[in-house]
Amino acid sequence: MGRPDVNASIEDLAQAAKQGDRLALGELVGRIQDRIYGLALKMLGHPQDAEDEAQEILIKIITALSGFRGESSFQTWMYRIASNHLLTSRASRAEKIGFPLEQAENQGRVLESDAPWAPSVDPETRLLVEEVRLRCLQAMLLCLNRKDRLAFVLGEVFEVTGREGAEIFDVTPAAFRKRLSRARDRVAGFMKNCELVRPSAPCRCAGVALDGMAAGWLKPGGLLFADKRRAASETRSMESLLDQWDQMKTMAEVFRSYPEYSAPDSFVSLVKDYMKRVESGIK
Repeated sequence: MGRPDVNASIEDLAQAAKQGDRLALGELVGRIQDRIYGLALKMLGHPQDAEDEAQEILIKIITALSGFRGESSFQTWMYRIASNHLLTSRASRAEKIGFPLEQAENQGRVLESDAPWAPSVDPETRLLVEEVRLRCLQAMLLCLNRKDRLAFVLGEVFEVTGREGAEIFDVTPAAFRKRLSRARDRVAGFMKNCELVRPSAPCRCAGVALDGMAAGWLKPGGLLFADKRRAASETRSMESLLDQWDQMKTMAEVFRSYPEYSAPDSFVSLVKDYMKRVESGIK
């Protein structure tokens, strides 16, 4: 069959894969795996849990592809499968640990440090500063219940439309907009003391990172987010990301700046192995 058409739309790839084109299926999975992993990571808050659940989601998408009728876009169909899975998956380790609502709403007091951010901080500390910021953003998401968290991630981070969100949640557009609005209001409440949306306030994340190292809960070798492999489309350096964050002015800008991550190599290998096992069934 030759090589898959790398310029083909995701809709065309889905239809070709549905008809048994294994090369199109491979190209399709390659295009969506990072998005599925990214959604799982934002929903579950821990890379390993995200990897496990994203693998199951991709397998569900592959096995359900024959039933894709094209009544909605492939992306909407894909997100609906992923969302249904993530809403019912077991609690992640980050969810079990929890993050008290009052802590999120009073970050400015809970994460107090008088040390302002300074560009001259050494590279290792800059990495730890990024980790602090990413953990803080993730913790805010975990304060939302799963349905509100999903609505916020899809609506604000992935920027699905109200119509698409309604199809994913199987509700009316008005109901989806209401849920998204409620989630926005709650996150805005969490962020009222966050320097990322208060340009006039000095960032204290460098001080928090140093305090975390001293207390032992933040270690260069035990980072969850800052040192993970970024998606191919993510070309910003860690330093430019931090500099950009210092210029954020809205809640939406902050969450959309959350880096995109590539699905881990182990995850990709497992999915490829699964595709080989079912290849005879999709020809």
